[in-house]
Amino acid sequence: MPKLKGSLSILLIMLAILLMGGSTLQAAPSTTIDDIEMYVYINKDGSARIVEIWRATIYEGTQGSKPYGNLGNSEVINFAVTDDSGRVYNSEPSWNIKGDFDSKKYKNAIQKTSTGIELYWGISQYGQRTYTLSYTITNFVNQYKDSQGIYFSLMPKEMNQPPGSVRITLSSEDKFDESRHMIWAFGYHPGTIRFEEGSIVMDSKGALSGSGYMAALVRIPDGTYDASNKISKTFDDVYYEAMSTVNSSESSNSAASVALILLSIIGVGAPLMAVTLRASKCVGPAPDSVNFGETGKTLPDINSIEYCEDIPCDQDIIRAYWMASTYQMRSVEEARAGIIGAFLLKWLKEGTLSVIPAQDGRKQKKDTYAIGFQQLNLEPEPERVLENELRKMLIEGCGENLILTTKAFEKWCRKNYNRLYRWFAQADNYAMESLEEKGLIVHVPQQVPKFWGGTRTVQVKTATEKMKEEAIELLGFKKVLLDFSQLPAGQTHKVSLWEEYLIFAQVLGIADIVQKQFSELYPEFDRRSKFTSDITSFVMISIAQAGCNAASESYSSGGGGDSFSGGGGGAGGSSSGGGFS
Repeated sequence: MPKLKGSLSILLIMLAILLMGGSTLQAAPSTTIDDIEMYVYINKDGSARIVEIWRATIYEGTQGSKPYGNLGNSEVINFAVTDDSGRVYNSEPSWNIKGDFDSKKYKNAIQKTSTGIELYWGISQYGQRTYTLSYTITNFVNQYKDSQGIYFSLMPKEMNQPPGSVRITLSSEDKFDESRHMIWAFGYHPGTIRFEEGSIVMDSKGALSGSGYMAALVRIPDGTYDASNKISKTFDDVYYEAMSTVNSSESSNSAASVALILLSIIGVGAPLMAVTLRASKCVGPAPDSVNFGETGKTLPDINSIEYCEDIPCDQDIIRAYWMASTYQMRSVEEARAGIIGAFLLKWLKEGTLSVIPAQDGRKQKKDTYAIGFQQLNLEPEPERVLENELRKMLIEGCGENLILTTKAFEKWCRKNYNRLYRWFAQADNYAMESLEEKGLIVHVPQQVPKFWGGTRTVQVKTATEKMKEEAIELLGFKKVLLDFSQLPAGQTHKVSLWEEYLIFAQVLGIADIVQKQFSELYPEFDRRSKFTSDITSFVMISIAQAGCNAASESYSSGGGGDSFSGGGGGAGGSSSGGGFS
């Protein structure tokens, strides 16, 4: 018993010390990485200049490090380090990982590893520290068979100290925007990737988990950079590889709300075939590619401008679509819906498209219909190239009988959403090129700052007053369509002209209002025109909604949004570790 009492006394004493918070038993503070900012500037030759700012609180160790694996044809060169005291570190030809604190002090080096390279620098001093790393990665942009792209893992997994937050900004002289680029992110769910003011921003939205990493996949229009790193794959091949290990439950977006626009297959908002974009992602077509001057893209109030009786924009559907979207007569989603609907109306008017009952065996399905296409030898005129491409894509969704049903359209959109989005980017480029040819957009020399200081001269696409006048004419035409009393009396019974008006009314998003006025002014219009059937309206809305849901599921984060928790990789991937040790 005496022995037991002694042991109990010792235990009671130890417990008392713990309860009193004895300082001798407190755990030593641990090293943390508070946050990392990373700036990636892409050069014209396809290389990237990187600047990283690490803020950390350090209590032990001798070195900091950042690994890159799976570099392929890329190299990391010109590595330099400075710290919060302004001290520039000495770049060494090699690094002794086992060296002591003093041997690494104020030094840095690139060290090859079995999987890639590691960037090292000496801690040099304990406490709250800020280190700025800079280096260049060659062949950062890849040249694929059909486009260019970036597929790079920029932050490793399983770092020694998971960063409290990471924000990565990718920028370039050629601005990034949703109309011409597509973006995905992997490894750091629920973090985000978004277009912001001409850049791409990846945000961890809090601490990066131990297994987390940050990889970006970006689709870039062909010819943007002088990329020499050729990859014998299409971008789609790379995309499917990246997505192959992503949990399918992560890749769904909510469908956009339905807006019933008469006579349009996608009159439910642009997400249908334009592949659904979340409201937070929606920006105008190439917003940073044209300088709109001091007055910007704002137009006068519609009530203060003159009526315009003639169809403006040289009766070019694509140009009218771009002007309506750019000058904010419609949102980007609505404008994209409008252009597809306008072409469908055009084909219906030309007799190369029809609305037919959908069949279930030999019987018509109740209240369901389909779209029937005629197979044509498409005209090769340059102005119809994009129109023909759109028609080809829709026909691909048909069976051998050239009938596009809701189910077939849904299936095709799920598999080919990226081609639809690419078509919109091509339409935007076509519109701007046509405006340049007509002198409505001109190139003006302008001094811009270089990334590393100084200035240089670039040619900036600039909107002229004539372009704004054309936009005002389009708004004036909309004013006429909303008030048919302003039309000359001789035009009120021309069915063919009214059908042309309806096509452009669809671009402007007022086809339902215009059609109602047609019917009131001229009741015979319903009988003489192909545009007034309730069946047509129902069919196109039905098919459109199916396409919206399917495209939204497959499109995932192509226009920005959340990061996937897995998947991805690319160059720089297959790396782990880093931090302070």
